[in-house]
Amino acid sequence: MAGSSGFPTAAGRLRKRPSLWLESFACLVLVAITWLVFGQTLGHDFVNFDDHWYVYENPSITRGLSMDGVIGAFTHAHAGNWHPLTTISHMLDCQLFGLKAGGHHFTNVLLHSIGVVLLFLVLRQMLLLHHCSPFIRCTWSQWPGSRSAKMCSARSFLC
Repeated sequence: MAGSSGFPTAAGRLRKRPSLWLESFACLVLVAITWLVFGQTLGHDFVNFDDHWYVYENPSITRGLSMDGVIGAFTHAHAGNWHPLTTISHMLDCQLFGLKAGGHHFTNVLLHSIGVVLLFLVLRQMLLLHHCSPFIRCTWSQWPGSRSAKMCSARSFLC
């Protein structure tokens, strides 16, 4: 519906919006596809690239979540990088799962799934491309560069 200026009005855009059920279904499909592809990493071990620096050979991480660890995450870099949220999330994983790699991978896939849904919702809102947005988001979620869902140490791309 166009206003007197010829541009679509908010009322016109609201009418074209898909139902909440359809949007929820699209989000569920995106999450399901993400888990179908990356859920298999729950059975994998740590990656021998740099997970040892970031997780299982890092005493400040393996001790789990503590006030000293949180302060250290904000005041010190490790493995040549400073990303406190990533460090704190690894500490929390060690607190919850110990050094079982599957738990750490679970967190990565969960964060990646949240990113999938958030990008879908942002694209839907910004572009008003309700039919293209799930396709774009699904393609991005399975992109080969999505290593953050596969490597524990690549979580800095998620946090």
